[in-house]
Amino acid sequence: MKQILYFFTIGLLATACSKPVANFLIEEDKVQIAESVSFVNSSQGAETFVWSINGDVQSNEKDFKNTFYESGRHTIGLKAIKGSDISEKTSDVFITAPQECKVFIKTNFGNLILGLYEETPIHLNNFVDLVENGFYDGIKFHRIMDGFMIQGGDVKTRDKSFNGTYQSEIHAEINSHAYHVRGALAAARMPDEINPDKKSSGTQFYIVDGRNIDIDNLRDTESSKLIDYSEEQIAQYLENGGAPQLDGEYTVFGYLIEGYDVLDKISGVETDEKNKPLEEVIILEAKMLY
Repeated sequence: MKQILYFFTIGLLATACSKPVANFLIEEDKVQIAESVSFVNSSQGAETFVWSINGDVQSNEKDFKNTFYESGRHTIGLKAIKGSDISEKTSDVFITAPQECKVFIKTNFGNLILGLYEETPIHLNNFVDLVENGFYDGIKFHRIMDGFMIQGGDVKTRDKSFNGTYQSEIHAEINSHAYHVRGALAAARMPDEINPDKKSSGTQFYIVDGRNIDIDNLRDTESSKLIDYSEEQIAQYLENGGAPQLDGEYTVFGYLIEGYDVLDKISGVETDEKNKPLEEVIILEAKMLY
């Protein structure tokens, strides 16, 4: 009996004196910007954890997942803590720049990531200039139509004045390869009666929410607008929906990459009879992802 008690006591001492050892695995150590990276904790003997990125504390969960919005090297730190004992490990993750222009838009409803088409260089360069100069920071989505689109970019919706320059109109770049499937990013414009050249607004844009589309809708659009949709375009419309009635009328210059759940939230905001949201939908920050 004494021998059993002796070994039990030794076991307790060994456990109480063991120190934590921090360790973790990076599931992907080289990814593109705006992609998520998972960090799997394999530490031993710890009671609590502290994760950091470049020295800034991020989480106290056991495992950690993060989406990076800046390219380059990022140092991931993990502290494994037990009482007053702390063990720390750091490792680097490399985030590569995107092959295409991507824009990060933070709203009070969540984040959107947009891709810009190189086939519409006027709109691409104009949008990039506006984003880099901070034009959209503080701008509101002022027109929302559930099942159709959300629209923002009106300088009058800013709470603070904008000291930079911007164009009121830019030339249209209507492209048969870019269409109004759900998630399409397009430029708003004035109606044909006063804008026969279909020039785009220099600042206002919309993202298509859209409705369900069937093959008869598309055939009617093809007939009325003399459009010949490709098999891929038809498949996209049938699977995702959209607003084909706008094809050939407005310049589509990008698309929604991430944030369809946020698009749904914004589209569902209650509006008045003029489609103005009764709850403010604000762009808190817009920046290029390099």
